[in-house]
Amino acid sequence: MLDNSHIYDRQKRLRSVSTGLYCETVVGCGGVGTWVAITLALLGRPRLILIDPDGIEASNLNRLPYPQAWIGKSKVEALRDFIHTLRNDIQITTLPYTFTECKELLSVLWSPWGQTYCCTDTVASQQEVYKYVVLEQHHAYTRIGYDGGNHVTVSFKGPPVWGEDEGGYHDTPSWSGGAMCAAALGILGNELSIDLARLGDTPS
Repeated sequence: MLDNSHIYDRQKRLRSVSTGLYCETVVGCGGVGTWVAITLALLGRPRLILIDPDGIEASNLNRLPYPQAWIGKSKVEALRDFIHTLRNDIQITTLPYTFTECKELLSVLWSPWGQTYCCTDTVASQQEVYKYVVLEQHHAYTRIGYDGGNHVTVSFKGPPVWGEDEGGYHDTPSWSGGAMCAAALGILGNELSIDLARLGDTPS
């Protein structure tokens, strides 16, 4: 195995440098969640839990860094395999299930340190994640979203109430830049404890 001891030399003075106690959970491994997990891996987080029941579709590939041959592959397995090409020492737990099906496992897998990043694309799922993670388990939480247009959401206070209906974002136009930007802003906001409630609004 290669010596990775110098990879993080330039970020050692930043609070974002990992310790062995961090365990980060990403719920929803689509456009935003994929880049959240990749960014956390590049930060040096030693443990990741990835949750998503879906497989890769052709329409996902304009914002996910995967080859066309991976169409049909489980999103969490694809993300695990991609991250391991970058950091093969990260411990990654893949849960190809709905969040509802993962709740009991999470209470066992979580460590006291780390965040749950909610990157799902429907209001119902966002509400479920927030209720369980924050209200029931009192675990650290960050919601990161991108509507495909002009707005990025980063919040520690629960699901947003703007511009969403029960159908979520399934047919919203999207591209790689928006997803990567949302992921980067979400993790930056978390590191600096900044609540970017609805970035992109024009001040009144």
